[in-house]
Amino acid sequence: MGTQKDILKLTASELYSKSRELAKKMVDLRMKNDAGQAKAVAEIRNTRKDRARVLTALSQKNCKHVKD
Repeated sequence: MGTQKDILKLTASELYSKSRELAKKMVDLRMKNDAGQAKAVAEIRNTRKDRARVLTALSQKNCKHVKD
């Protein structure tokens, strides 16, 4: 994922699709973790944080749209 500045440059629809993509990735990583692959733990954490950044940017864009 990119920096917060890169994320804020995306449109709301791009952010929404990125959020869905990251959610699917988290499911896959959790399945790998359940299968016993230990390195998936760090990837799950990073993916969760990336998705949180995307959702934060999406909510900021929605708030700006409502205020305008």
